[in-house]
Amino acid sequence: MSWNKAQSYCRKNYEDLFTVKNNDENQQLTMMTQNYTCAWIGLFRDSWKWSDQTVTSPLRWAAGQPDNSFGSEICAAVDNDGQIADERCSKQFFFFCNIRPKQQILRLEVKAGDNVNDQEIRDAVLKEVHQKLREQTMAADVKLVWREQPNGRVFQKIKDHYK
Repeated sequence: MSWNKAQSYCRKNYEDLFTVKNNDENQQLTMMTQNYTCAWIGLFRDSWKWSDQTVTSPLRWAAGQPDNSFGSEICAAVDNDGQIADERCSKQFFFFCNIRPKQQILRLEVKAGDNVNDQEIRDAVLKEVHQKLREQTMAADVKLVWREQPNGRVFQKIKDHYK
């Protein structure tokens, strides 16, 4: 599929073409490409930006790349060694898409003393919530975090409505 069609497909069905924002994602890309000769990624020549407009991280360009052969190589593909080269956007390659992580917000009501915003207590409650969700067959790669209020607190005191 061409770079433009691959990008359209990824944007319609996922998020965008795969982007690399750190060394971990660079290693992930290298592992993903081992079985492919070449695959499109979300990098294009507008000062070599990611298609989702995020800032580029240090890139692993192949030797002599980018070279813009014939003045028409403005899209980027990665080879099976994880090295990037500029290519004509009309070439037909495999491609990788970014998947937008699903986010859900869970609101808890906790009965506790005045020290509920203590870091150790927050960590213990989060660990217990994680364990309960795991018992309900939650996926192993789910990340739980507290949403902090502007004042840095996680919990807010609610007046007793039952008095």
